[in-house]
Amino acid sequence: MKPRVILVDLSGRHSYIEPCIMNKSEMLARFYTGIYLRRRAAMIGLRVASLISFNFKGLERLLRRTSDLPSERVVSLWGVELRAKTRRLLRVPGLVSSLAVAKEFCSKVAAMLPTEEANAICCIPGCWEIFKAAKSVGMKCIIDQNIATWEVEQQIMRDERERWPGWEPTAEMSAGEAQILERRIKARQYADAVFCPSQFVRNSLKGLMPEGVKRITLPYCPRIQNHFRQPKNYSGSRALRVLFVGSVGLQKGIPYLLKAAKLLGRAVELRAVGPYRIVPDKLHSVVNEQIEFTGSIPFRKITDQYKWADVFCLPSLCEGSALVTYEALASGLPVVCTESTGSVITDGTDGFIIPVRSSEAIADALSRFVDEPDLITVMSEKALLKASRFTWKHYEHVLLQAYAEALS
Repeated sequence: MKPRVILVDLSGRHSYIEPCIMNKSEMLARFYTGIYLRRRAAMIGLRVASLISFNFKGLERLLRRTSDLPSERVVSLWGVELRAKTRRLLRVPGLVSSLAVAKEFCSKVAAMLPTEEANAICCIPGCWEIFKAAKSVGMKCIIDQNIATWEVEQQIMRDERERWPGWEPTAEMSAGEAQILERRIKARQYADAVFCPSQFVRNSLKGLMPEGVKRITLPYCPRIQNHFRQPKNYSGSRALRVLFVGSVGLQKGIPYLLKAAKLLGRAVELRAVGPYRIVPDKLHSVVNEQIEFTGSIPFRKITDQYKWADVFCLPSLCEGSALVTYEALASGLPVVCTESTGSVITDGTDGFIIPVRSSEAIADALSRFVDEPDLITVMSEKALLKASRFTWKHYEHVLLQAYAEALS
């Protein structure tokens, strides 16, 4: 008899790929989530929004979270997520809002868990109330560790603020941050296994989990579209176009990328796409004709950015497995990134893996493309080939294999 698993995910990450696969494999006992839209309703919503040119931030992303899971398998706590979005509109501080949402959502799910329907439950970090209730009825508990541990992430950020004073606001750990850390530590005590999207995340768990907890690597399978069937071509007759997509801040390694761009001068043209985290004065001090900051752009327009670029660069210091690197590969872009991005890049094949905190390493990698323009086409072909492997069929295999290991 196949094991039955309860999945818990408030925000519908990755467009419900995991619950859809688990349901297809007859392993989904129940799926607890926030606002849940069936595919037909969402498509109507997208169509109406486009006809009236409605551009409410976050609406498009919400409407793209669709599936046709059986209604008896889905428990939609839409009110919890709606209140969370309302707090965001009212500019309630992020940590205050996150804590309130986590406590409300976890408490409600814990009170609703079935007693005999499932063998295991899988949640993101910090859902200790749910794990406690699940353990009381004999379920195994799996953490979906979508990013490096809170302790590692915060230490990295403390170090970066010391290295780059004045680039981002500095602050000691707040009461809210201490509560988030406490929730994650408590949840770990109930865990039987942890799913890690990359080796970087897996390494961040060393010494933090109880003995005997399995750490299982489970890369993402994002819903990406291969928009560009032809590999990139770069003649070398103009500046190399380098694209960065993500929060423009310390965690993503933006100061090192900016310094690398200055080292290369007119040989490269850098475009950074994403919301600002660094203070405006620092941005203004580095902007020139070779460096452009676009700010946030609508998701539907991101394809144009990948089309513009020759190379993608993400020198991040802390991630889970950065989805933008998958999107870049699917767009035929060679990727220059650090191991901390949790990327699926093969060094020297479809991009270059560089050390963290090294502007010189970034500059050296980008210089390879400037000096050897044909390398763009070679690596672009390999990037498209790798992206073609990110299929539901492949992910179904690795996902079910991961659950088999977790529940063995």
